Amino acid sequence: IFKKNDEKTIMKYSTQLGNLYYELKTQYYFEFVTYDLSYLILTILIPLLSSSFSNWNPLKNPSKGLKQIKFWKTTLIDNSVLYDNIQEDNDNVYSGDLHNKDNDISLEMYSQIINKVILPKIRKCLMTSWNTRDPDNIIDMLAIWKDYLTPSMYYKS
Repeated sequence: IFKKNDEKTIMKYSTQLGNLYYELKTQYYFEFVTYDLSYLILTILIPLLSSSFSNWNPLKNPSKGLKQIKFWKTTLIDNSVLYDNIQEDNDNVYSGDLHNKDNDISLEMYSQIINKVILPKIRKCLMTSWNTRDPDNIIDMLAIWKDYLTPSMYYKS
């Protein structure tokens, strides 16, 4: 779909997709959760981000793409507090169950992005390029990415 090195275009589309996600989630919350529209976003987002990270070498350029991942973490997880204030729309009261389901889905979406886009690149680099006698590169990379990996990913992957 995109040229592999067209970072500006990919970031533009990623941002537009994030804005669409936010708009759908805030203006059509009940439908968004009921019809699992988050998975529609993922089917577009994961190939988009995969294209962006296709030539990424985490040991040589650990911060590449971090801006996109930070954007999606903020959009999916950190903004979940904003949805706490949504209470009614057209006589439909949003229950705590829907909100909890929504938070779980947001975390799952973010985890899928990391598991399908970022971790495979890190694993491949560790298996093919990393010199175990020179741990500084991997330590630097992990320090940069620590806030963007869930604890289970950080400690188990």
